[in-house]
Amino acid sequence: MDHGEGPRERTIETPGDVVSAAPIEGRGAADRISELYAGGILTPETAAVARDRIHWMCSQCRGDTVLDIGCSQGIVTVLLAREGLTVTGLDNNPDAIAYARRASGREPSSVQARITWIECDLVDLPESERFDTVVLGEVLEHQAQPGRFFALAARHLESNGRLVLTAPFGVHPHDDHKCTVLPSQLVDLAAVHRLGIAALDVVDGYIRMTFAAAANDVGTSVEETRQRLVALTEKGALASQAVLYARLRERSEQLKKKAWAVRSLETQLATAKEQQAETREAVTEAQNAVREKQSALERAIREKNEALEETRRLTDEALARQRQEFEETLARERSQHGAQARLKAAQAQERLVLKTLDAESSVKRTISFQLGYLLVHGFKSPAAAARLPLDLLRLRDEARARRKARLARSAKPRDGEPGASSPRAAPAGSMSETAVPSEALLELYKEHGIGALTAEVGRITRGRPARQRAELLLRASLAIRGHATNKEEMQLAEMALAADSSEPTMIGFAEIGKKVGAYGRVADVVETLEKHYGPQPNQHQQRVLNRLKAHPAYILSALDAIEPRRPVQFGSIPRRICYVLHNSLPYSSGGYATRSHGVAGGLTEAGYEVIITTRPGFPVDLKNAGIHPDSVAPSETIDGISYVRTLEPHRGQMHTRAYILSAAEAMETRFRDLRPELVIGASNSYTALPALIAAHRVGLPFIYEVRGLWEITRMSRDRDFSEHPQFTVLKKLEAATAISAEHVFTLTGAMRDEMIARGTPPDRIELLPNCCDPSRFLPRPRDAELAATLGIPADVPVIGYIGTFVDYEGLDDLAVACAILNRRGTTFRLLLVGNENASGQERGPITAEIGRIAAEGGFSDWLIMPGRVPHDQVDRYYSLIDVAPFPRKPWPVCEMVSPMKPLEALAMEKAVVISSVRAMAEMIEHERTGLSFEKDNVESLASTLQRLIASPELRQTLGRQGRAWVEAERTWRQSGAKAAQRITEIIGRPAARV
Repeated sequence: MDHGEGPRERTIETPGDVVSAAPIEGRGAADRISELYAGGILTPETAAVARDRIHWMCSQCRGDTVLDIGCSQGIVTVLLAREGLTVTGLDNNPDAIAYARRASGREPSSVQARITWIECDLVDLPESERFDTVVLGEVLEHQAQPGRFFALAARHLESNGRLVLTAPFGVHPHDDHKCTVLPSQLVDLAAVHRLGIAALDVVDGYIRMTFAAAANDVGTSVEETRQRLVALTEKGALASQAVLYARLRERSEQLKKKAWAVRSLETQLATAKEQQAETREAVTEAQNAVREKQSALERAIREKNEALEETRRLTDEALARQRQEFEETLARERSQHGAQARLKAAQAQERLVLKTLDAESSVKRTISFQLGYLLVHGFKSPAAAARLPLDLLRLRDEARARRKARLARSAKPRDGEPGASSPRAAPAGSMSETAVPSEALLELYKEHGIGALTAEVGRITRGRPARQRAELLLRASLAIRGHATNKEEMQLAEMALAADSSEPTMIGFAEIGKKVGAYGRVADVVETLEKHYGPQPNQHQQRVLNRLKAHPAYILSALDAIEPRRPVQFGSIPRRICYVLHNSLPYSSGGYATRSHGVAGGLTEAGYEVIITTRPGFPVDLKNAGIHPDSVAPSETIDGISYVRTLEPHRGQMHTRAYILSAAEAMETRFRDLRPELVIGASNSYTALPALIAAHRVGLPFIYEVRGLWEITRMSRDRDFSEHPQFTVLKKLEAATAISAEHVFTLTGAMRDEMIARGTPPDRIELLPNCCDPSRFLPRPRDAELAATLGIPADVPVIGYIGTFVDYEGLDDLAVACAILNRRGTTFRLLLVGNENASGQERGPITAEIGRIAAEGGFSDWLIMPGRVPHDQVDRYYSLIDVAPFPRKPWPVCEMVSPMKPLEALAMEKAVVISSVRAMAEMIEHERTGLSFEKDNVESLASTLQRLIASPELRQTLGRQGRAWVEAERTWRQSGAKAAQRITEIIGRPAARV
């Protein structure tokens, strides 16, 4: 039990035992009397003696109200409350009171209602507070002025009250004991304060004494009590003397052993000195020999160096001559190569001209061209007019002959298919692909570059319609695809669009823009097309728009809606925040929703009013959830935090760009209604971007909370996704949202580095890591009933994981490591609670793979997979786990994003094992709060698990240190205080001038 005067280290003592209680993390230290009472520490005999003394104190209490001074972990307080008494537990040690509160929180509500915990010194308790019984259990010996402390306690007695006291008899040597307590001193104190003696005894080296304020409650008179003192003092002194003699004998034996050890060491030291002298002599001889060999070696090296220097000089001269000859040869070859290149360029130019002339000639050979030519030129002179009839007859005969030839060719089998006909010829005068082949365009680019290509296109299309010039430029851009840079391909497309803005040209431009990643320009063209078509496009036009809008690039045009922050449009309610989320409790219960609730709770404790507004459409738009809008309350309160729903627009009913803009309008309306001072939007940009647009429109500062980069998550599973347009689009959306925000919160250093690489200023990014609630995740003893149900022996360590089975969690690697442990002869059980489906019981491929590995590894009987369990049963399963591994794979998402599960395991004092991915290495300190193994190395994982299985002491140490770190560094209260400080600074900052 603790004391009423100042924080200090406490001890729990019995005759023959002086055991220091491990200090509880905090400002001071508290003893562990509740754990001793439960038999959790020291020996069963010591625990039995303590229980007997505690039960005696409880039996001496009278009346309905009790003050337990120095209540420590609160065992006496709880026991008396169970019996119906109203009890106040007082202690000035915050960790002791915290432990007591947690312990009483597990009691029935009726017992909790009868308990009051007070964290203060006894002198600060108002004198008006009176009780039927005051308990001083092992407190007085810690006071430098025991009489003053006794008086402070006695003043809180009712007129007919009792004071129950226990204290060590006589001398109990310990640094924290400031006085020696004897029965005679206590009798004298009773006389001073006019208290009678209701009970007096010395049992197991401890004084047991009950004082009574009422005369009718006195067991013996003061004189009779003084007569008993002699016998009790003798009894106690003899018992103490026996204990001291036993300790002296033990100490004497220890000293004898130490003396023998010293003598042995002295003998060994003398022998070692002799050996050292011999070794020193041998070393001197060896050093002399080494010096001689070194001198000889240095002479040989000098001679070798001189020879090498001469060889190097001759070699340099030869190389210089060869280099000069090579450069002269190379200059001749370059001259010849230049001449060849110029010749090839001229040949290519001539080929292109010839092909163009041939195309033009083929046009002139058509019947249509010749007929037109005859009609135009047949009336220019009388001679031409006279020849016109004959020329027309000749042209008719020539047309008939051509038709017969085509029919003859079409009658022959072609490619094994009789009756196949030739394709229809291109109309005269069009820039068909036969006019200037793509191969010729590519050859010209490869030999002379983009400038020559654009010049030739200009020459060919000079005097022709702009539409044909644009068509050839687009074909040229496609022709050089894969050989040119994206910039050059886009340059030709931009020239085409500048020449002609017809529908075909814009569509061709958009297709090239999609290929080279010019998504912003694609979005611009789609906007132009939409305006060109008007408010009621026809079916063809609508199909064109739908096809182009379906491409991820179109989404980027939503970024145009971001604008600088305007002046505030309304009177904000002080210290109110709108927190915009992708999903939330109670419809989603994963890590995203859990973190959201924790951050909101921390900000609430820091003095802010947090209103959570989920994305428009949530939860009605959840796939396969079957949630009807009528069943969703417009608002609800969970743990004192308000959740507000906006059910329209529905993201499944429109393109993503349209959803972003419509959602921004809905959020703007919501912000005007709620009137916050600031808006926080959480990942990803599909949720945060509309919140940013709306916040700036109404003049509110916006903070982007980047919890993960969803494009990185998908790329981790599908490496080819990094080449998909959607990957680039998502990166640009995330970057634009973060850059436009007033501030950015993110989880890890790796995520901070990524956001900086994407253009976010470093001074606007702040870490707000994952946390947990240690009061919710408490250590608890192993659930023996559940262990028996699952077939887990009491003495077998359990390796356990509780959560969703996701490929990047590395559970298959954990199974392989367990197979290695089995081969090494290590006994264990592997408990995996959960499955692939976060909301169902279906078994998936990861479960099947783990089962296969266990069967091949010979430990199927040791594999326990109960599937998903009810939320209120999770703590029972956690109680069975000794080692909690998190073997995440070295994928990009794992290197960047940190999970919350390890924090919960640390809070429950589990020995945590992590892979060395960066995000988790920032969370777990190796050898202090957990152990780390080399990522993607199952042998390293197996060895780490084996080390913990073999050492229960290491598991306990890591568990205690892990929980202490979580309580000190990773609580939502601390996170909320940090975020609140930054929010207050941002709210007070004026909007930037535009």
